Amino acid sequence: MIKQFYNILLISLFIFISACASQSEKSRESSLILAQDNTVYVFSDDETQNVTGEHLQLQLDMELQGPPRPNWVNRSRYYVADTVGGVTEAVDSYISEDDTVTKNNSYLRLRIGKTWQDGGNFIDKSDVKLKADFPKSKDKIGIIFETSPEEFETLEQQNRESGTGDQLVRDGSSSTAALRFVLQTWRSWQSDLDAGIKGVSPVNPFLRLRFSKTFAISEQWRLLSNNALYLYYQDGYASQSSISFIRPFSQNFVFVNKQEVRWLHDRRVLSFANISSVTHAYAGRQVFTYRAGAFYEQKPEPYLSSYFVDFSYRQRLHEDWLYLELIPSLTWSEEYAFERVAELTLRFEMYFRN
Repeated sequence: MIKQFYNILLISLFIFISACASQSEKSRESSLILAQDNTVYVFSDDETQNVTGEHLQLQLDMELQGPPRPNWVNRSRYYVADTVGGVTEAVDSYISEDDTVTKNNSYLRLRIGKTWQDGGNFIDKSDVKLKADFPKSKDKIGIIFETSPEEFETLEQQNRESGTGDQLVRDGSSSTAALRFVLQTWRSWQSDLDAGIKGVSPVNPFLRLRFSKTFAISEQWRLLSNNALYLYYQDGYASQSSISFIRPFSQNFVFVNKQEVRWLHDRRVLSFANISSVTHAYAGRQVFTYRAGAFYEQKPEPYLSSYFVDFSYRQRLHEDWLYLELIPSLTWSEEYAFERVAELTLRFEMYFRN
């Protein structure tokens, strides 16, 4: 186990040194990076923000490419996107009691993909996500809908884009609907409280509190802290925290080391994750991400459950709404006696937004 831990440590160190060697220091101007988990890191002289990546990526694409051409493909896409935007705009106006027209960032994301494994096995990687944006009522109350909630997935399921084994396949039939209350900012801590239900039968009510903050460690380094507390009627209580050390080397090149811990109270399982990544955005159309990481569990004694290396290539295929992802990976897990398992994930993403 100690030898495997040092292997992961050496791989992470190699990624960091490679980033230092390949990028010269530049002025700290604002920049956008779309990471492999659809997270955008926004760097500025004041702070580092960790926000949902899809909308900012679409904005960046529109600035680089301009308005899309009005062909029949785009007209079909506009119909779906306008429906999503129109419904959320109507709900937003009703909640806020404000009929003025406001920019709405709601979208529907459809992902279609497969993962190929050693031995010829295939795993479905398709899912649907709906994000409802309520800009006029966000200071009062919000409504969220998630098709694949992650609270009780393993840390490996939450952090891996391609998975090893059937245990990494998400239960797409599970979804949540909730009201989101945006809480007051306290000493730069951003927080919100969700109250809703998970699934249909049996109904599983829940409460979820999230809070996060970014710290400036030095002129070059930022520390991002994300924390969450969950209480589900059927699944019990859980808590999860992560810290990410973020180091941009240029406007389109960033190193991130993420350390995460989670406690499932009813199952008495303590889990750990340590993941290092280098992300490089190229020419506004391509994003390359290199990652290495390890996952640990303590039940009752701590042990290494798996470690991995992978590479993600993300390409914008058509205007601001069609993307391709190609993710080769190697995984060593306890389930397979730490024998190497190779995988290749191919996935298409389509965004429908107003």
